[in-house]
Amino acid sequence: MAKAKAVDGELNKRQMVQAAFETQGDVAPGELRAYISATYGKDLPINIISSYKSQIKKKLGLGRKNKRRGRPPGVKSAPKAAASSDMVNLVDLGAVHELVQRLGAEKVILLAHLTQSFSK
Repeated sequence: MAKAKAVDGELNKRQMVQAAFETQGDVAPGELRAYISATYGKDLPINIISSYKSQIKKKLGLGRKNKRRGRPPGVKSAPKAAASSDMVNLVDLGAVHELVQRLGAEKVILLAHLTQSFSK
């Protein structure tokens, strides 16, 4: 793709965005659009201004704060949920709590060992 050249001293779109960026600073594309419209009498679409602004910032080294997208290295993902047969849900926990309240912890432990021996 060929680069656009300035014709008869006029600035091309990129040069207008560059000049607006230098005078206004790192502001929203809409604000740059208003400045370009008032200064140069040209109405540029915001997506073009945003694209040129990103290119300008990248060239100046002001691009993305974190260079990479996604999870930073060394950060582990959340642990995977156990299989449904290994999980204890709140209903089960409530039932055990009720048994402990009625029978006592020692009897519930004894019942657990007893039922475990049946399942073998």
